[in-house]
Amino acid sequence: GVVGYMNGGYLSGGAANFDFEVSGCSNIPSFSDVATGFCSTIKIESSSYDPTYAGGIAGFVASNSEVCGIASSVQIKASSQVGGAVGAAIGENIALRNIFTSGNVTGSGLEIGGVVGRIENGVTLYNSINYATVDCGTTGAEIGGVVGYSKYIDKIMPHIYYCVNTGSVKSCNA
Repeated sequence: GVVGYMNGGYLSGGAANFDFEVSGCSNIPSFSDVATGFCSTIKIESSSYDPTYAGGIAGFVASNSEVCGIASSVQIKASSQVGGAVGAAIGENIALRNIFTSGNVTGSGLEIGGVVGRIENGVTLYNSINYATVDCGTTGAEIGGVVGYSKYIDKIMPHIYYCVNTGSVKSCNA
């Protein structure tokens, strides 16, 4: 993705020059309040499914961070904590909003989601749509159309508001 590890900061509707193709947005539906129109076609693949924290935009997002206004079309094959936009978001004061994903998200391990693989603690995910196919191959688990795994720790709950999955979710061991 664009960011490997984000510990504080704001990522909105743009990207650094990275090894992916930037294309038009005509094939990715979005809400009217996504002001930027940024789209990316991203391919992240490992033949051995080794990587963890793999996401089309960010692998890992930590406390005091915000990711918003992102639309990405991805082809991701990785191990665990795999998401169409964010592999894992863990910490306090994290906002993930107005995120739209399409393509294919495949993981062989745990926590595989169309938008985010894992959310934990004070993460708020809202106003996001997954159109991607989410697949856990033959060995994966904890899979979801929007979020693969959501965890409550230390009396701080993650929140998911106004999110939709329209992509297919393929069962494991099929």
